[in-house]
This record gives sequence, C-alpha cells and structure tokens, in this order.
Amino acid sequence: MTSWADRFASLDGVAWLDAAGRGPLPIATVRAAREGLALLERPQRVAAGYEAAHAAEARALAARLFTAREEAVSVVRSAAAAVALFAEALDLGPGDEVIVPEGDEAGLGEVWRMAARRGARLVSVAPAEGAVAVSAERLAGAIAVAKRPRLVAFSQVSARHGGRIDPPLVVAAARESGARVIVDASVAAGALPFDVGACAVDLYVAAAERHLLGPPGAALAFFSPAALSLLGAGVGDDVRAARGAAGPLPGLEPPGLPGLLAVAESVRLLVEVTPAAVQARARALCDRLLAALPPGFAPASPLDAAQRSHVVCFAAWDRRATAEAHRRLVDARVQTALVDDRIRVSPHLYSTESDVDRLLAALASE
Repeated sequence: MTSWADRFASLDGVAWLDAAGRGPLPIATVRAAREGLALLERPQRVAAGYEAAHAAEARALAARLFTAREEAVSVVRSAAAAVALFAEALDLGPGDEVIVPEGDEAGLGEVWRMAARRGARLVSVAPAEGAVAVSAERLAGAIAVAKRPRLVAFSQVSARHGGRIDPPLVVAAARESGARVIVDASVAAGALPFDVGACAVDLYVAAAERHLLGPPGAALAFFSPAALSLLGAGVGDDVRAARGAAGPLPGLEPPGLPGLLAVAESVRLLVEVTPAAVQARARALCDRLLAALPPGFAPASPLDAAQRSHVVCFAAWDRRATAEAHRRLVDARVQTALVDDRIRVSPHLYSTESDVDRLLAALASE
C-alpha cells in the first residue's frame, strides 16, 4: 500500500495507535477548518450558497464512500442526536423489546434511556460461552426468539474489544421480525468497507473523529427510505430540499462551517485511499502485534475471521499488570487506550511498522 504519512503533520516522535479513541487530523482537514474559522471571523465574505454547495459536496463524497444515494446522507453535528431522534420516532411502549449486544457502548446509551422512559424491555444479548464478543449469528438468533422486537442497535466494530458484527445477517433477522435496526459505525466507518445501499439498515451513523479522520462536532448519518418516511422526511427528488443544506432532518443540527469544510476533506481523502486499503494496512499492523506479543500477554479480541476487525486488544494476566503495561507504553510515548481490563490498539494511515515494534519493545521492558 502507498504510504499516506505525508498527508499528516509530524507526531513529534509519538507512536499513535489509538484511532478508535482520537487520532491526528489530515493536513488538508485542518486547513479546511481554518478556512471555515476565517470565514466566521468575517461572515460578510461568505457568498450566498457557499455553505450549501460545500454541504452538497460533503454528502456526495460520503455517498461515494459508502455506496449510498445522496438523499440518504445527512451531515450532522452529533451521531448520538441522530440515534436519539430515530429511536424516539419509533414510539416504543411497554412490552416492546430493544435488543443490544451485552457491553455495547458506542453511542447507544440514548437508545437504552429512551426505552426505559417508554417502558420498553431492554434485552442484552450475551456472547456464547467462552467467547469474547457477541457474533452476528447469536444476535440474529436472539431477534428470532424475541416476543416483541421493535429495535436492534449495535456497534459494527466495538470500541471495547474490537469485535465486528456484520449487519446483513442481523438486518435480515430484524426484517423477518418487524424490527428496525441502528448501526453505530463510529469505529468502523472509513476503515471497514461497507455498502450502505445494499444493506437495509434503517440508520447507519458514525462520529467523524475516529476512523473517518474528521473533526469533533461532525458525524455522518445514513437513513433508509423507510426511516426517512418514519421521520416524516419523505422520499424522492424533493428530499434534499426538504432536509436543508447539510441534509439534516428536523431536530438535527448540521456542523458549524469549520466542521463542515473539514469533514468534507477527511471523507475526500478516504475516497481516494479507500476503506479496503485502510483495512488491509491496519490489519497487517495488528497481525504484526499479535504475532510477537511478549510472554505474559494474550489477545483480548475475537480472532476468528467472521469477527476480526482493524482493532485489536490484548491483556496481561490480571488488571493490575495490564495497567502497568499501559503505563510503560505511555512512558515510551506509544499512544494506545486502556479500556477496562485490556489495552486497545487501533492503527490508521499514519501508523507504521516501527510504531508497533516500539509498542512490543515497551511491553517487553519489565
């Protein structure tokens, strides 16, 4: 794969392996944000239609990245707000079931809170015995035996353990049961190829600041035609006009001008690179790590092909030893994330083999 390191500023000697938390922005993204801030300083210079034109460009780029129709795309300020808006529109009631994988954390808290307010029953699906994470098959099986499933919500890639749930099987089971589906793709989008147009997910949403390489305060949301109808947005050629310049639905705010310009540049880069290339690069670096873990450490992520992703976790023999290992990484200027009882590694375009080798050396330096 072509090196893309020149698209990012120097990290001053830090080995950054935490894209699932936050990572460096591309140089072009930062430049675009600065241009937006300069325009806010002198708003009289913003030409009529300027923001609408850039919003349309951002939506067109996002549609290319995810093989979706442009009218399905909203560029919004908050992924959580998009989730909350859709969940509220379902009008859940007592006896309805909301199904979520056990331990799923990314942006779905609003779903749980809304369900509790409405008296819906929360169904947490546990992994199979001995498994690290819930599989797509297990989640689909839970939907099939549920009494009144109305909503299924899950992360495509878990920020906690890096396990992957491919949506098609889950969506098929949900359709059979009459349930709607929300997929939080914040740790997946940009690094995992996915055809939104071919999969009838009702809401596919991703915060921009993780693998999409975008700024905080921006997110992409993709709504199915059925979801747009449910939300009262309508379908057809008039959708874009009805939803405003950045494509938000009523109740959702678009990013500010700096965020809008910035997220467009980030998505433009990913269209050029392709998520498949990002996935291949990140997986190769994770394989390098797993192949050379020092004694005393073991993988803490799913390793089977159906559930592996571009994020990998590992742990020492107990929580204290894992925390101590993370401290050594911090001292060695290797940026990872300590998540509960495991260390999470999530490479991106700016990550290198030498970054992984520095991590391995720090782990071995007890």
